[in-house]
Amino acid sequence: MRNNLEIKLIAGVLIWMAIVASIVIMVRHSGRTSPQAVRHLVDYVGAQRDSIDIVSPFSVVIGIGDPVFMESEDGLKPVGMVTDFDFDQSRSDQANSGRPVRLAWVKRATVTFFSGRPPIGNEAAVELNATDQSPAWVVKTMMSPSMRKEITGLIHSAYTDHQEDLIKQFRPVIEKTIVDSARLIRDGIALELERRQDTVAAIGQRYQRDVVQNALIPVIQAEVWPIVQEEASPLVEQIGQEIWQEVSVWRFGWRFLYDKSPLPGKNLSQKEFDRFVQNKALPIFESHLEDVIELQQNMVARVLANEEVTATVSTAAGQFLSDPEVKQLFKEVFRHAVVNNPELRDSIEQTWRSTDAKQAMRMANNRLESTITNIGQAMFGSPNGKITTEFARVLRNRVLHKDDRWLVLKPGKPQPPQQQPPQATEPLRVLPLLIATADTEFPIGFSASTSHESRERNGSQNSAAMPNEDAGGVGE
Repeated sequence: MRNNLEIKLIAGVLIWMAIVASIVIMVRHSGRTSPQAVRHLVDYVGAQRDSIDIVSPFSVVIGIGDPVFMESEDGLKPVGMVTDFDFDQSRSDQANSGRPVRLAWVKRATVTFFSGRPPIGNEAAVELNATDQSPAWVVKTMMSPSMRKEITGLIHSAYTDHQEDLIKQFRPVIEKTIVDSARLIRDGIALELERRQDTVAAIGQRYQRDVVQNALIPVIQAEVWPIVQEEASPLVEQIGQEIWQEVSVWRFGWRFLYDKSPLPGKNLSQKEFDRFVQNKALPIFESHLEDVIELQQNMVARVLANEEVTATVSTAAGQFLSDPEVKQLFKEVFRHAVVNNPELRDSIEQTWRSTDAKQAMRMANNRLESTITNIGQAMFGSPNGKITTEFARVLRNRVLHKDDRWLVLKPGKPQPPQQQPPQATEPLRVLPLLIATADTEFPIGFSASTSHESRERNGSQNSAAMPNEDAGGVGE
């Protein structure tokens, strides 16, 4: 009975092998009508595999199953994977524990091609690429240029649609925050400076002597005062003459004499002077107000254009701001008056916990809820649909620990058979392994994204995708 079962089992295996071989032969001969995925599968099953070793001058991290792509005119296409490597087993904890080692620091590894050895030239090499493991890669991947553009558009649209309502609701809260904060900061700075009167006085005396008296006052006397005299003299003389013409010597004279006499009712001179200022002098000044403003503008412009003045002021300001004692004073005052000011923190907290603030936040949440949902769907995908390409890449790499490494075969330029030297008839068995210097992405794309950029990128790399790659999610 047992022999009969063994005979049936062997016969069944042989029959199935014959059927598979027949299917392979038929499909190979009908390649024009067979689907592309079937042809890939047949090539993988029926082709004779070939291997090649890759060697690095220093140790690199390589894992069993790391995919190998080859450069071609159509982009990168998968041609094989890492099937073995050489490493020091005596230093491996997994090897000592009997578990298979699938990831190690090695200098030599073996690559097995899926469907025969591709054409490789004498200058061929293999390049090792790896996904950046820093948090910045996640941000860069999730916030691609097209994603940033899409999110910016959503925010701009939401702000445009609800701008008036948001400003109307938040304006009282913001104004109260600014007014109260400015008052508390002003009082805090004054209090801190008062506490440091000795330091402020010492700094003031030092700069009064070293900067004001020795630098600024000489420049003002030599450069600024001549400008003031030259610009102001004509207008001052004109106003003075107009005022003098309105002065009545008789009115002032007899009132002055009356005030000096023993008669009652004094202060007639002061009353006459007040009347003259109110009725004569002030109207004259008001009539020349535009001239006074123009005079000030001309004087300021000429003073600022004076190189000696600007150089002296700049030197004094730089000396003051670079003074270690002054910087330490500013730092302490700012820290106590702003950063560590409990009254300021309490004021801001109370303002933003008030009824008006809660009402404004509630209104903003209602207005922006749909926008936040749209932003989340743009970044991660719809809960009832497919996830985005960017999120799929992050999930595969950070959660499923896939797409960490991949190798790119650079085949070089193979020579025609008639130009190959006799020693080149033997196929290459070893290729150098180089480390990629450019920042690249894993070449297999995932086309489930709402991102326009990802769809374009995946469309240009369809030829590089695995036949069984799941285009609708994170895949295996």
